Amino acid sequence: MSGICERRHAVVFLALVACFVVLAGECIRSNPVLVDEYAHVPAGLGCWETGCHYLYRENPPFVRMLSALPVWLSNPKTDYARAARGYRSEWHVGMDFISRNGARHQALYEVARSVVLFLAVACALTMFVWGTKLYGSAAALVATALWLTDPTVLANSSTATVDIGATTVGFIATYLFWRFLQKPGWTVTLLAGLGLGLAQASKFSLLILYPAWLIGMCLQRGWPWRLAEPLQTAAGPREARKWNRLLVMFALSLLTLNAVYAFDGSCKSLGSYQFKSLLLTSKSTLDVDDTPSANRFRGTWLDSFPVPLPEDYIRGFDSQKWDEEFGFFRLSHGRLVFRGTPISPLTTLAYKLPMGTLVLILFSASFWLFRSRRRCIVECLVCAPVGLLLVLLGTQTGLNWPARYFLPAIPFLFLSLGGAVRVGLEWPRLRWLIGLCLLWNTIALLGARPHYLSYANELIGGPDGARGEFAGSNFDWGQDLYRLRRWRDEHSDGTPLIVLFFGALDPNYLGLNDGHLPDGFLDTGEYPPEQSAEDRKPFYLAISKTLLDGVAADVYLKSGRFVYAIADSPWLKYDNAIERVGQTIYIFRVVPGIPEGETTKAITYDQLRASFREVTLRDRRTYTLL
Repeated sequence: MSGICERRHAVVFLALVACFVVLAGECIRSNPVLVDEYAHVPAGLGCWETGCHYLYRENPPFVRMLSALPVWLSNPKTDYARAARGYRSEWHVGMDFISRNGARHQALYEVARSVVLFLAVACALTMFVWGTKLYGSAAALVATALWLTDPTVLANSSTATVDIGATTVGFIATYLFWRFLQKPGWTVTLLAGLGLGLAQASKFSLLILYPAWLIGMCLQRGWPWRLAEPLQTAAGPREARKWNRLLVMFALSLLTLNAVYAFDGSCKSLGSYQFKSLLLTSKSTLDVDDTPSANRFRGTWLDSFPVPLPEDYIRGFDSQKWDEEFGFFRLSHGRLVFRGTPISPLTTLAYKLPMGTLVLILFSASFWLFRSRRRCIVECLVCAPVGLLLVLLGTQTGLNWPARYFLPAIPFLFLSLGGAVRVGLEWPRLRWLIGLCLLWNTIALLGARPHYLSYANELIGGPDGARGEFAGSNFDWGQDLYRLRRWRDEHSDGTPLIVLFFGALDPNYLGLNDGHLPDGFLDTGEYPPEQSAEDRKPFYLAISKTLLDGVAADVYLKSGRFVYAIADSPWLKYDNAIERVGQTIYIFRVVPGIPEGETTKAITYDQLRASFREVTLRDRRTYTLL
């Protein structure tokens, strides 16, 4: 009977995966190139074509190399003329890549996105297999369903960035480590070490796996806190030999990490580096244009220490840490505020996870609260990455609120619910509760379709309630540009459309901008003499939500490009828009003047002029990279 049930659960799992692939495939085909995504793919191509890893080194290269491999085999046109060490040139290379490939760029990015989708499915398969071994196929199916019906997971699974890929690699590596705890043979030791190295070559936050695995080794023997009985392991080497194999595992992970970077710059002396972050320099460097110029280890006993890590890995870590120390603005109660708080990751999760998932988390927490602590060792082992990542994000308040940064912990969180779910499935009333939670998640997912990136749950009032709390990758990453093109085609009444867009793709590339704002339009002086009031025509102004929130953007005038942000305007507000395109683009009608008694929604030229302010370079960098 158990075998029949497991086969049925496997069939349901395959059906869920098929639905997930269909929904993600829809996003892969319909979304334009998104922020960050447009730089990751050319940077991955650069690794294959030039053998260099300095492009976008703020993220290790393995996942983007993996997603860029089929793109490279498709013989795209590349241009690395603007690639250079020492500054963030990946954005220029990304723009040049799109320009060189023309209309074909969309197909190339879709190929890269398909690789990420495959990795998301591999994570689901690993979760189902691991969960079946821990709690049985029914509980494993529930945990996997939470992953496959999560809008944030689906949104990032259809985007050619590194977050989902790194999540999958870290999760599979930890599964192999769990197999090592069960039976510490040499094969699983080497596989786990290889997986750990690939995880380190995927994302810096996966450094938490080292202490997480050490915690697992301690819990495996039930010490030091005696929280649980030791894991049942097969006869094997003595405990000392097991720890020796763990050291081999860690050493192999370093070797694998270096191999991904082709050993480029490995074992350079620590004192030879020039750093920029406070962590590695002991002095604050806040100027955007400052180059790395200090090293807190120079002149110490560590000066000549050969660092067994690739040069671009070290420099990328320093640059990423400086970004966090520099700090960025986020949205809170409709206003931009500087930096996050220690609870920002928890707040984001509370609003981004579907309500059914939150209910199951509360159920699981209350279940373990009343259960004997001596029986929950597996949950402690699985939850270690979740807790460590929360601690890490909670202390990095410069940039700790994007939901995608917590993705590496999500599969561990869902898997840890399996023990409580297994017991709950044995009780009819609790079985109904679990079923209703999964149904709730499914309805939420289909209700958000296809705007998964902008999803927010009922605690905050859905996407409409989240407009004042989320921006950037939590809500608006430029995903509605193609929908704006369809809106323009449906409203072709001769009125010009001018676009102020937050995203990677230039609206002019799609022919969406019918003109530019006139010279002097944003200046404090009068309009140029040739722009008389009679010559001014009404036009539609399309503005991305993130720009409405006050994030800086390029505004194109006839005489050139200027950097402006929308001030705290009483006119450029969501409620004054005549229409919303998707979830993130708002359409305003701009007219020379509003006749007395006119009730149609519109704003005047003068009101629009008063809504903008010029920003500095530091504001530009701070506001743009959310």
